[in-house]
Amino acid sequence: MKFWMKAAAALALSGLASLASAQTMAEAKAMLEAAQQSAANKGLRGAATDFNAGGKWKKRKAYVVLVDFNGNLLARSDDPRMVGENVLEAKDAKGKAFVKETIKAVQSADEALVEMGWTDPDSRKVDSAKMLARRVPGQAAYVAVAFFE
Repeated sequence: MKFWMKAAAALALSGLASLASAQTMAEAKAMLEAAQQSAANKGLRGAATDFNAGGKWKKRKAYVVLVDFNGNLLARSDDPRMVGENVLEAKDAKGKAFVKETIKAVQSADEALVEMGWTDPDSRKVDSAKMLARRVPGQAAYVAVAFFE
């Protein structure tokens, strides 16, 4: 009997984990949609000012970035201290050139999902993160939501 109770508990927990992942992806998509709309309406400078202020653009496990196709970081809602730097050659913890990969993907498909090893804001340890990115309409730039599931 104990075996079945443990199995049922494990199944329930795995279901909750799957639900939490789906919710995080859904939240990232909604956040990206709003960020892309803001960038389209306000232009890169106006949107960058809003994103860098944090507020609704910074969540516990997600934040917005705005990068032009030359690799210049225009906004980062969780930590704007890096704004103005060129991050084209930036690599994740595994050595993946994720900015170059994201630029290439959104130039060809307008949207990209890039996986990367990045520092989790809660644990401060490198963990699996995702960046959901879209091209800003009419601009040589992308807006993205980096998030942890």
